[in-house]
Amino acid sequence: MEKTKKLRTICNIALLVVGVLAALACLIFAMGDKSNTGALSFSMTLLYILIGVAIALILLFLILQVIGDKKKLVRVGILLLIGIAVVLFAYLCASSQLTEKAQALEVSPTIFKWSGALINMTYILLCGVIAAFFGTIIYSKLKK
Repeated sequence: MEKTKKLRTICNIALLVVGVLAALACLIFAMGDKSNTGALSFSMTLLYILIGVAIALILLFLILQVIGDKKKLVRVGILLLIGIAVVLFAYLCASSQLTEKAQALEVSPTIFKWSGALINMTYILLCGVIAAFFGTIIYSKLKK
């Protein structure tokens, strides 16, 4: 229990540092002339680092919680497969054709496709949360 509290504190500090760096990059981009894309590239790099760290921390917390319980292990395996399926579906649905703005900012097609995949993933997961919310309401009404 105490280990997870220390891990949460470390994670919160790390997220605060990354958030401050991202805010500074946004300020630099907003205050400078819009032709310099260095701050924007720095922000995108921070975004990818943040996503990678978040995924690593989620997996770490899952491993810490699952060790020793086979029922939880099966549930986590199913959830990981669903997560991989959502990421794959979002990536396949993302466009790889660069827009004019992306070409002006010299964004590579790979980064553009992954950015589209992340946006698609957000939409898919948001729809899933909304469906679960309404499903819970309907289930509780039918149960009574």
